[in-house]
Amino acid sequence: MGKQPAPTSGLFGCRNTGRVGSSVTFVRTLATLEAPPGAAAPGAEPVVVPISVHNTSDIVQAYDLEPLGLLASYATIDPPVLNLYPGTAGEALVSLVIPRSGEVPAGDYPFGVKVTPTESPEDSVTQETTVQVLPFLDTTAELVPRTSRGRNGAIHDLAVDNRGNIPVRFLVAGADDAQALKFDANPQSLEVGPGEARFAEVKVKPVQKFWRGPARTLPFLVTVTPEEGAAVVLDGTHLQEPRIPKWFWKALLALLALLLLLLLLWFLLLRPAIESVAEDAVADDVVAAEEAADDAGAAADDAGEAAVGAAGQAESAQESAEEAATLVGKPGPTVASSERLEASVSKGATGSDSFALGDEERMDITDVVFENPQGDSGTIELIVGGSIELRLALENFRSIDYHFVTPIAVAGGESVAIRVTCNKVGKPPATDPAPSKCLDSAFVGGTTTPPP
Repeated sequence: MGKQPAPTSGLFGCRNTGRVGSSVTFVRTLATLEAPPGAAAPGAEPVVVPISVHNTSDIVQAYDLEPLGLLASYATIDPPVLNLYPGTAGEALVSLVIPRSGEVPAGDYPFGVKVTPTESPEDSVTQETTVQVLPFLDTTAELVPRTSRGRNGAIHDLAVDNRGNIPVRFLVAGADDAQALKFDANPQSLEVGPGEARFAEVKVKPVQKFWRGPARTLPFLVTVTPEEGAAVVLDGTHLQEPRIPKWFWKALLALLALLLLLLLLWFLLLRPAIESVAEDAVADDVVAAEEAADDAGAAADDAGEAAVGAAGQAESAQESAEEAATLVGKPGPTVASSERLEASVSKGATGSDSFALGDEERMDITDVVFENPQGDSGTIELIVGGSIELRLALENFRSIDYHFVTPIAVAGGESVAIRVTCNKVGKPPATDPAPSKCLDSAFVGGTTTPPP
């Protein structure tokens, strides 16, 4: 074992003591933890560090080996207990397996192994070293919805998920080969921490407008570019609708048909009836007939004016009726919509957050993204109209997303909520001070049909 090291103390504390009793027994524990052979790459082969223990006492000792530090939960020691005779030494292997996730940010971590003799625990020692965790990039992004439609453009929601172990700044930009769309990203730059997700809005607006014809399909690309690493390219489509809707021409034809019908009624029914009354009035006397003819002519003129006025009023009433028939009871256009729900809950408690639809609104939920950035333990539930649609254990994920081929329908007047039960508040690595409450959220996206 070489020269015996002097007692030291470090980040974890270290103690070597001697003890003299009536039997004049001197107990001292010596341990040596070697430096790691290299840096730890997340998701790669484990880093193996040997530790040797020397029993310098005059009795048989069993030594318990316990890893310490922020990386202790990722370490295993084989064997965990060394049984040594007096004056002998033994060796164990410490294996570190760092997961490929954002749980352990890149950087240098102090790591130690505590060696405790079972017969004299007060003579325990702690050996320390430093383990370097290498950085890695793993980025995903999603555009919701992929296809939008409208006359003046639409808004798409962009979710960027950093599954790596270092913070990354992303730039968001849109483009289309035909240069038929204008793009506006809010924000244009996103700072996303390890294991976190951030959201942005991408607004698309057609450059040119058109008045009639079928809807135009305008494909485009949204690029999410990190400062380092490969960019993520998402494809989307905007359906540009004409300024004049299809039903306009049908309404115009109906109005022209109504005007033609009123003219036919005048020439075929109203005017012949007036002339017949005038002829009957002149049958008794020619003079009286002439006077009656004059009066009838004047009455006919007044009646014609009245008929024209009545026809105009009928036309206006019919036009108003046709327009009202096309609008009353017709729902508004379906639009993309999204809501973010977040609950901050103390340990052992339950909290919720919700939003409600209007009485005549309707929503189809197609996308749900859950976030657990702190690594809390407990449950999170998605509740629609009082019914539990999803229930997840918080300890099973940091960020997880769901996309539904058949959307979750939310009727008018119903609410959408999340309910979080906090069993244990998580503590992200290298966070000081530690969080005091569970903090979990959900991003709910889909389409909303406004009231008629």
